[in-house]
Amino acid sequence: MSKEFKTVEAPARPPTPRFEEVPEPQKFWYHIADILSRQDELMRANLQALNVLIQQNNAVIQLLGYLSEALGVAVPGARAMDYMTEDQLERKNLVNVAQPVIIDVLSTMGRTARFGYLYSETGTINVKVNDGAPIPLKAADFLSLGDLGLEIEKMRIETTSAVDLEFRLLLV
Repeated sequence: MSKEFKTVEAPARPPTPRFEEVPEPQKFWYHIADILSRQDELMRANLQALNVLIQQNNAVIQLLGYLSEALGVAVPGARAMDYMTEDQLERKNLVNVAQPVIIDVLSTMGRTARFGYLYSETGTINVKVNDGAPIPLKAADFLSLGDLGLEIEKMRIETTSAVDLEFRLLLV
């Protein structure tokens, strides 16, 4: 047999490690990302549930506020302007290019608001808080006002759409 056709064995490949789970440095960041995404989902669900409860009980809460003024007796935990929703606005929950929604929170509620949310239901709206830069909200997107870290005195909701767009609002 000649040397040209002699077969030789290839060098052995080192065994490849197999991971049963994510390595420790990446595991920590995957865990953090999972927690944050779950927090966003929980926050959205809680805000939607809170808005439904406030809408269902809005008439009763307003009635308690009026009764306490009429009778001169304080009803514990019921003040008329503890919060503000889109139902207390002139056009309720509608905005278009010709009619932006301008809210003077300080004069309406008698104080500044620090928490709440704004939710765009049907289209892209722009939100200006305290005459600041516009914050765009697309359809089915919400803005948590507590995350801004501001005391909200004024709010302007506008859009470039000619048709009416719907939004939900809660200021606390």
